[in-house]
Amino acid sequence: MAGALRRGASFGSEVFLGQATHQATYRASIDTEILTISAIEAARLRQAGVEIDTQVVGALTTAQLLSQMPIFADLSRQQVDALAARMQATSVEPGQIIVQQGEPRHHFYVILKGQVAINVRDASGAERMVGRLGRGEHFGETSLFTDQPYAATCQAETPAELLTLDEATFDQLVASSRQVAHYVEQVSSARTLDTRRKLGLQAIVS
Repeated sequence: MAGALRRGASFGSEVFLGQATHQATYRASIDTEILTISAIEAARLRQAGVEIDTQVVGALTTAQLLSQMPIFADLSRQQVDALAARMQATSVEPGQIIVQQGEPRHHFYVILKGQVAINVRDASGAERMVGRLGRGEHFGETSLFTDQPYAATCQAETPAELLTLDEATFDQLVASSRQVAHYVEQVSSARTLDTRRKLGLQAIVS
């Protein structure tokens, strides 16, 4: 079993894109009530351009983006779909601070649209920009992985759309996937060394 879906999740959304086959096999593990729609009715809705079409296509686009990200590359399609269903979408305005350096950890973030600046306070207390992130990139994983406060301030430079994952779900993901844990550990080490270099600090000796 590659994953599990719970109340409120969906599957079989390929019919809304006119795809002929399902991408996985789904089997009920407990007594389950399911709402269904036929491929014919899905085609009619698609042709009519009703709102559900936009929502489903958006969900598929999100799942496709997640599956293309290195951090999730080793997850199965079912696991990615389940992960996408657990993530919450949020919008931020230019200049809005998403996480503040020193703030306790709480979420992992994936950028769907827009650009986010990464700022860090140096030894003098002045804040310096050490990087920018865009679509398909992520932040917050280091704090969640190490159980430490956020090491940088992340601020929207443009209008941005984000996906968020709460710390409990992120911890479960890391605990259940050795590949995800290894990737997060590598990214965390690389970002820490890169930030220290940009701030003119001596690299940490491991």
